Amino acid sequence: MHEEPGSTTKVNLAHEVERSKLEQRIAALEERLARSLARIDRLEVDLECSRGQVAWLSRQLFRPKAERVDKEQVEAEWKKFLSDQEHRASRVAEPEAQPAATTSTQLLLGMLADEGEARVPATPPGPAVAPTAASVVEPPTPPPPPVPPEKRARKGGGRRAISDKLPTVYLELLPDNVPPDAKKIDQRVMYRLEVVPRHLRRIAIVRPVLAVDDEFGERTIYCAHPPSEMIPGGLCSPSGLAHAIGEKFIWQTPWNRLARKFQEDGFRFSASSLSGMSIRAAPLAKTLVEAMELYAKQVATSVHIDPTSLSLLEKEACHRGALWVRYIDGVAVFANFTRQQTSAEACALLKGWNCSVVCDGASIFDQAEGEFDFERGGCWAHARRKFVYVAPLDPRALVGVHMINQLFELEREIRNASPEEKLRVRNGRSAKIASDIAAWRDRLLADPTVGPRSEFAKALRYLRNQQSRLELFLTDGDIAIHNNDAERQLRHIAVGRKNWLFLGSELAADAACTWLTLILSAQLHNLPPGAYLRDLFRVLPDWPRPRILELAPHRWAETRKALCPDQLAAEFGPLTVPAKA
Repeated sequence: MHEEPGSTTKVNLAHEVERSKLEQRIAALEERLARSLARIDRLEVDLECSRGQVAWLSRQLFRPKAERVDKEQVEAEWKKFLSDQEHRASRVAEPEAQPAATTSTQLLLGMLADEGEARVPATPPGPAVAPTAASVVEPPTPPPPPVPPEKRARKGGGRRAISDKLPTVYLELLPDNVPPDAKKIDQRVMYRLEVVPRHLRRIAIVRPVLAVDDEFGERTIYCAHPPSEMIPGGLCSPSGLAHAIGEKFIWQTPWNRLARKFQEDGFRFSASSLSGMSIRAAPLAKTLVEAMELYAKQVATSVHIDPTSLSLLEKEACHRGALWVRYIDGVAVFANFTRQQTSAEACALLKGWNCSVVCDGASIFDQAEGEFDFERGGCWAHARRKFVYVAPLDPRALVGVHMINQLFELEREIRNASPEEKLRVRNGRSAKIASDIAAWRDRLLADPTVGPRSEFAKALRYLRNQQSRLELFLTDGDIAIHNNDAERQLRHIAVGRKNWLFLGSELAADAACTWLTLILSAQLHNLPPGAYLRDLFRVLPDWPRPRILELAPHRWAETRKALCPDQLAAEFGPLTVPAKA
């Protein structure tokens, strides 16, 4: 029985229609699958970024801020990295078989691995190949037994002895019921530390009024001039003013708490009075700070700069300003407050410095770099910090931590060397480490297992973007490889910010920067800042302005030796300015 041609045509046409519908459905499913896979990839990247943010926030909130990592973990990851390097160098590269392309039908039939497994395309079975000597995998050698950690020798413990340089008061205790013929054959001495609370004392400055009558009956009056003071007619002596300012800016005591302390000692001060004393005494001290800055610009070989946020009290709400620190090694530390933290402020603070600048990779310094054309050094501590934060998510970051630590170890070895010797060591040893870091960075940036939006990739890109700045120390022996010196000065300000919260006005901010400059500079030169402020307030009002730089912290030790000790110890009275050296 034969089919009619018309019915065959209808069947073929139905098959074509069904095939066309299936192909359309397959194409739609393929498109849907591609969108789903792309969405999964984006979600995985977002998940990795979220994990990095959670790890960073957890560290900031619940863990110590110090950038400490487990040394054993760092060494283990470093050994693994070296083993991979040796294996990669000794391995003979063999051409790998290219997998056959997976068809859409196989995708639809579920021939791929599940989502939880690796997506490996199906490959056609090939002929069996006899194993060669190179392809035989030897059984792994058992790991060596763990080496017990070395026990550190315990340093001398016990209670610290009280220094014999302190004033000593002797108290003799005699036993009861001692026979009168007893003889002293020895004595046992114990030392205890006594704390004498500070006490306030009123100084009466008496200026006798003397009169001389001449033969014509006219009287001439003689009276001494008032003493020169930081605040003419002020309430506090040099030691009192230094105590108030030191409590605020050395020991970070808020004005209201300091006022309560004065009240406990027997004198009632208001917080506004204490703040007003600080502001009124600042202009005279600022002349010294300005002279210090002019001198620093002449002798500085590098300047370290870093800002931090600081609130300024205003009517509606606190305005978030910025306090900048400029650190000049061996000279001074300068503090400046600005209402904004932008490129314009950075340019104003770096204008006139004819030396290298060391800072982090913040973009606010880019305009100053282009405008003043100075050499800009980077901060390896910032680069290392990024890898420390990433290490809990990707242990490979510990390799970068290890290599950067090697740079810091070399810098510690040459800390006291001359710039020429530093440059020789850096070119010989540090350059090799920097080259290894760059090669490790580029290899990981090309690795598909490092997500482009991950925190690890951001840390690696920071190394790449800042490479020329980070490697400036290889050509300049005068600069440091980090900006930690400026950050250590900011730590003092950050502690104060937690205590007194904000600055009361722009005048108060300007005064605070003056006192912080003198205090931080005194600490830089190992001067007790409180004692330095007291002596400074004693001599500054009478000191010749052209020679004011002699009172700067870097010159104070030799200037103090030339002064009369009795005159310096007195709160008021004549002061003999020594001849210029």
